Amino acid sequence: MPRAIEAIYKQGIIEPVEPLEGFEENSKIKVRIVTSPRKKNPILKFAGILNDKEAKRMISIIEEEFEKINPDEWKD
Repeated sequence: MPRAIEAIYKQGIIEPVEPLEGFEENSKIKVRIVTSPRKKNPILKFAGILNDKEAKRMISIIEEEFEKINPDEWKD
């Protein structure tokens, strides 16, 4: 009976996250590998919408209008 499990691929070995029950030691099994699709950053859908002049203008507005922060300010 087919079933899905989670596994980790590391150094050429596929290792189940949890122990597999119902198989004898050293028995042969067939494995179907399905990778999880990587999520695209939603901002990428806007790539290429602005030309260089528009992009520079937008960056200029952001730098002028928004407060700059000190990243060290957030450290304990």
